[in-house]
Amino acid sequence: MRSPIHALLRHSVGTLLLWAAPVAAGELGSPLSEDRRQQVLASLLDHARVHVSARLFEQLASQPQAREFPVENTVLGVPFSGHAKTESTTRVAFVPHESQAVFDVVLTGVARSKTTGRAGPVCIHCEALTRFTATKRFALDDNGLTGEDVRCHAETHSTVTGISSNLPGLRGRIATRFAWRRSDLTHEEADRISAENCEADLARLFDERMAPIAELAGAVLESELLRGGSAGHPARRKFQFHTTQDYLYLASVPHDRAKSTQSPPEPNADTLAKLWLPTTVIDLPLALAALQSLEAEGLEKLWRELAGRALPPRDPETARPKPALNVNFAVEPGWLSLSMRPQ
Repeated sequence: MRSPIHALLRHSVGTLLLWAAPVAAGELGSPLSEDRRQQVLASLLDHARVHVSARLFEQLASQPQAREFPVENTVLGVPFSGHAKTESTTRVAFVPHESQAVFDVVLTGVARSKTTGRAGPVCIHCEALTRFTATKRFALDDNGLTGEDVRCHAETHSTVTGISSNLPGLRGRIATRFAWRRSDLTHEEADRISAENCEADLARLFDERMAPIAELAGAVLESELLRGGSAGHPARRKFQFHTTQDYLYLASVPHDRAKSTQSPPEPNADTLAKLWLPTTVIDLPLALAALQSLEAEGLEKLWRELAGRALPPRDPETARPKPALNVNFAVEPGWLSLSMRPQ
């Protein structure tokens, strides 16, 4: 067991390094010059390890949505039209994998519709409730992001609220009575067909909605900032990935190094994201000076360099407030770490 003196020494060394970082920055230029900072950050990327929590993905992706839209559908040869309203939520679930980052994007929700079907002289008025789930699985590795086909499931429960006819008198009553009888006989089949139509539409729309994710991931992964290497390791960087149920893990591996064997411990449960740098191969004060220079504007600039685009504008009416975060540096056994936790 490590003694209290050992713990005190380790804490004192860490505090000293944090104090020394601004001093190192001052020696190199106050603050760290842009060119020098870029050089240092590039060298740090050669050795970076990153844990990203499933909770962070959940916070970014879990956005309830509601929309209304017109409905055009054909069931058992009868064309129906009307309008529907959906309420849905998107979430992300990590899938454990040893050599890839695998995750599911899951859309769940309900759709409520009011439609009218026209079969000859008869009008059929319906209300329906459809519960649906759509799932698309993604796998991320050094070659990029790939997605599987969307898996959908929907269940529809409808109610015929009324049947009317434009025929006069007895003929109209006969047509209406016949339509009610046929509706009772085909109700279950009509609900099944409606659910299948919903699944087909949902798969197509969800696939279109997920397309930008693959595009963005590819752009980030191929960005010159990530791939370009540094003066110490000028060849193209490679990346290793894996996922647990709680974290996505990424490790940078320069081209001239064998598969990485040094892995940091998994973060505490309250950590949203954590960057690790092995202290055996980095200059600690210089690394701290470079990382501390990344203020909010610098992080947005870093994003633009990675993704080749600006951060999307936030809609003030629908966007939720950004969660309050604490970003902390620490010197741990063998590692310099930067942790992001909620306040």
